[in-house]
Amino acid sequence: MSFDDPSVDVIDWYLLVPVDDSRVVLDSSKDNKLMGNGYINASFIR
Repeated sequence: MSFDDPSVDVIDWYLLVPVDDSRVVLDSSKDNKLMGNGYINASFIR
């Protein structure tokens, strides 16, 4: 599965991504907790 898969709604993918990644936005409907390794569960946008 990839981001190019038309059946996938990318905005609904939740990935562990670096907090300073410019493609990251926090989703207020989720529990966006900082992980111990400095990563966050956040919505990923292309």
